[in-house]
Amino acid sequence: MGLEKKRIKFVYKNTTICLDKYPNTPLLLEVEGNSRNIKIVMSQLGYAMKDTCTFSFFDVIYKYHPGVRELKFEK
Repeated sequence: MGLEKKRIKFVYKNTTICLDKYPNTPLLLEVEGNSRNIKIVMSQLGYAMKDTCTFSFFDVIYKYHPGVRELKFEK
């Protein structure tokens, strides 16, 4: 599978925050860490845990590009 991704990564309060961009896909926010720190960071970003989901990488690609085996940015 040929998928391109651009990622910006931050570490804040022992939590990893990633902004992932795939071609023709909305910007995705990924927050990783222990549940207490995730809740704090999400709140500081203006989100509640009810605003989140547990999509995997493959779930995201399937949701926005079902059946696609290659996804690349235009040159």
